[in-house]
Amino acid sequence: HQFYLASVTKQFTGMACLLLAHEGKLDLDDKLSSFYPEISYADSVSIRQMLHHSSGIPDYYGLGVYKPGMTNQDVYEALLNDTHLDYEAESEFSYSNSAYVLLSMVAEKASGQTFSDLLEERVFKPLGMNSTLVFDQEKEMPPRAIGHSPEGEKKDYYAFTTGGGGLFSNIEDLYIWERALYTDKLLPSEVLQEAYKPGE
Repeated sequence: HQFYLASVTKQFTGMACLLLAHEGKLDLDDKLSSFYPEISYADSVSIRQMLHHSSGIPDYYGLGVYKPGMTNQDVYEALLNDTHLDYEAESEFSYSNSAYVLLSMVAEKASGQTFSDLLEERVFKPLGMNSTLVFDQEKEMPPRAIGHSPEGEKKDYYAFTTGGGGLFSNIEDLYIWERALYTDKLLPSEVLQEAYKPGE
C-alpha cells in the first residue's frame, strides 16, 4: 500500500522546477508574473523565493480556504482575492503551502504537461519508482494506508491540490529517490549542489 506523503511532496516539486530550469523552460529568478501576472503581487515574488519559503505568499490555511475536495483552482482563486503578501519577499521566512501549489501550476505552464505527467515522465519512470504517483482529480485514488487522528478516528486524505502535497508513495520508492540524489540520473551533480545550498 502507498502512503500519503503530505509535505514530503515539496522536494519533488522542487525537483520539477530544477528540471525545467535546467532545460531553459523557466528561470528560478523569474517572477511569478511570468506565469500568473493576474495575481496582484506577482511582480514582487520569484520562483526561487517561493521554493525557499521566503516569498511572503500567505499560506492557504490562514486564508480559510481549506476544505475537503480543495483544488489548486480553489487556492488560486483565494490568492487572487487576497491581494497582499504577509511580508516583503525575502525579508522573512514562513512556510507557505500556497506557494508550492502555485509552483506546481507554474511547472505545468512551463512544461505544457500536467504536474502528474511531468513527474511521472521525468522522475518516477526513469528511476523505477513504480508505486509513486501524484494524485489529482483525473486519477483513481490508489490502494493506500488510511490515516487516523491522534484520537484514533479515521482521517483520510481529502484534498486535490498538488505541489505542496498530493503525492502517494512507499518506503521502497523513497529509498530509490534518496539514492538517486547522489547520482546524475536526474540532473548533473553541480545543479543538485545548487539545490542543497541554504536559502538566503
